[in-house]
Formats: sequence, C-alpha cells, structure tokens
Amino acid sequence: MNKVLLLGQGGREHAIAYKLKKEGIDVYCYPGNPGIMNEAKETYLKSSDFNEIKDFCLSKYIDLVVVGPEQYLNDGIADYLNQYNIDVFGPSKNAARIETDKSYAKRIMENNNVKTAKAVFAENEQMFKDIIKTRKYPYVIKVSGLAAGKGAYVITNSNEYEKAYNDIYAENKFKQAANRVIIEDFLEGEESSLFVITDGKNAVPLLPAQDYKRAYNEDKGPNTGGMGAYAPFTGINENKLGIIMETIIFPVLRGMEKDENPFKGLLYAGLMLDGDKTSIVEFNARFGDPETQSVLFLMESSIYDIMKKSVNGNLKDLCCKFNNEYAVTVIIAANGYPSSYNKGMNISLDNKIDEKSYIFHAGTKMENNKLVSNGGRILSITSKDNTLEQAVNRVYNNIKQVNIENAFYRNDIAKKGIK
Repeated sequence: MNKVLLLGQGGREHAIAYKLKKEGIDVYCYPGNPGIMNEAKETYLKSSDFNEIKDFCLSKYIDLVVVGPEQYLNDGIADYLNQYNIDVFGPSKNAARIETDKSYAKRIMENNNVKTAKAVFAENEQMFKDIIKTRKYPYVIKVSGLAAGKGAYVITNSNEYEKAYNDIYAENKFKQAANRVIIEDFLEGEESSLFVITDGKNAVPLLPAQDYKRAYNEDKGPNTGGMGAYAPFTGINENKLGIIMETIIFPVLRGMEKDENPFKGLLYAGLMLDGDKTSIVEFNARFGDPETQSVLFLMESSIYDIMKKSVNGNLKDLCCKFNNEYAVTVIIAANGYPSSYNKGMNISLDNKIDEKSYIFHAGTKMENNKLVSNGGRILSITSKDNTLEQAVNRVYNNIKQVNIENAFYRNDIAKKGIK
C-alpha cells in the first residue's frame, strides 16, 4: 500500500487526506487537526524540522510527501527532501517564488506576454507615499512576500487606504514580506480559481472553481482566507479553459523552465474574467482553500496517481475525470474573523449530515476530550448534487446541523453562479 506524508492542518489538508484515504492510500499527517486524524495516522513528529521529517519518511518508507501550506515551500522543503530521494509534490524554493515573491511573478508574466494588472513597486515607505499620490481609485495594494492570504487590499476610498497603510507601515504587520510593496491597477470582472497539476512541461487542469474572499454577504467586508467556494465555476467552459491553458498556463511554465526554475506541483491561477479577456490576479504554488474541498469532492481520478506522475515528469496526455455534479463549500468562522476573535468555542457535531455532504475541519482541536475552535476559519461543509441550485440548498440544510458558539457564515455562497 502506498504511503503519503501530508504536511498541514487546515481544511485544504483535510480534503486532501479524505481523497487519498478514499483511494486506499495510507495517509500520515503533521501537524493535522481532529478531522484530519479521522482519515490519517499519527506521525509522532514533534516539530516541522526538515531533518526530523526526513528521518520519518525514511523510517516509514513514505512514497510521497504532499505539501499543503506555502511556508514549507518557501523554506525549501522540496529541495531538502529531494536530496534524500524522497518524492515531494510541491515546487522547489525558487519555483515557489511564483507565489512567495509577487514581483518575480510579475516579471515572469510580463516576459511571457501573460495578461496581468500593470504594477509599480515601492521599495520603502516614502516611495510608497509618492506613488500613491499619483493614483486614482480604485487600485490594489499588495505586499510582495508571503502574508497568509492577508496582504492584499482593494482601495476604493481614503479609509481603505489608511487601513492598508497602517497594516503595512505603521504597525508593520507583514514584516519582511512588506520589504517591497506592489501598487497595481484594479482589474474589472469576475474572479475564478484554476488548479493545474504540472510536471514542468505538461499540465493537467482540474475543475475551475470560484471562491468568496469577503467576510460578509454580497461580497462586503474585509478580505479573508476564503468564506466559501463552488465547482465547477459556471463562467469557464471547455473552450475557454483551453484558451486559458494556451495563453496563460503554458507560457508561464515555459518561462519558468527557461528561467531555470521549472515548476512541478500544483499551480494555482487566480483569474479575472472580463468578457473575452482573461487576466491573472495572482499565482499560488499550492492548493487553495476552500476551493480544494469542492474540487476534490467531485474528483473521480486518483489524485495520488496524478501527483506521483507530476513528480516523475510523465503527465503527458493525461486527463483528470470528475463526476457531473456540482459541489459547494461553506466556511463557518469565528465571530470577528479575519480581525480579532476568540478560540476555544464549543463545537457540536452530534447531528448527522447527509451522505452527499462532508465536514472538513480547519481551526479545530481537542481540549479536555471536547472539540473546540482553534482558529478563525473553524470548519466547512461541502455538499454535492446534480445542479448548482440543489447543491446550494443541500449545503445550507446541512450547515444547520452544526452548532458552534460565537460563529458566523455567509448564506450567499454560489448563489450568483445560479443566476
């Protein structure tokens, strides 16, 4: 039986563990969460020290390490483990810069004629202020480095600018990630997410999805790590997907190979669709959350086989099969998220959800033999059905079965997809 070590502890990792277990894979996970540990085996790792992870992989004869969070990639875990002939599904440290260094990503896109927002870079606070004086609303401010999904601001008024400025410079929330700040044009249109598994040359697209980043209904409130998602996204048909692959994905892969940073793993393309035009908002170097929960819930092909072929460089002529249903994921978050919020809230999962739905844990832990919250995004429910409207109705019927103190969720996830 094949063995996988999965690194991470969120809803994305729970979805990956759930899919791998369904395929008959022995899954080990670190650090995990209570939901993941229903799918996985205990690793007994004490830390994320690379040497300790290496020793565990060799002692357990791990066939594949699957990396969830971007920080491991930024720290070079794939490079380190590859030295010991341990297969890793995730790019090298240099290739991961497509996410971890947004200025590098901009250069790759510009050099390979991939449409993206025009941008200028501020190397210090005074340069930032000088650039802002020349801008008109709306525009976007992003820190160039890793910011756990919280380093981007859409600026439409002076209050939003002050919030961004205070976070980046006055409070220094992002530290070294904000050594370079990007000010870019605002892209009009509708956002979508596309996951592509690649071996550096060949690429297999998964289902396009759409996530909901704003905290509250009608896309209001602050940006979050994601409050829900659905797949397949109704705005991308097979023809448009082919165009996106030919005009965005393959040019970027060729550009990175030419740059001597070939990308192997999961390339996440954040897309902006405006009529016939498709632009890139950003790239990530790993699965996105919560889109992963919806996409993998519909996947019929073996995710293990595809990841292994990605590592071994033989994805040519491979396609990925999904069932013909729709999946909708709704996040339950702690009151106050994404700002300040309490942990340790009681969670009751006593009521059963139906067989076409699943609960994916994120910020949960066991405390005194009770399940409690341990993060801003606590857990999510994913449901699937024959139509998007049926999937929406199903997920919201099931979410009523979950009781969490001082928590909230959006009740409009995927509804604009129905319209």
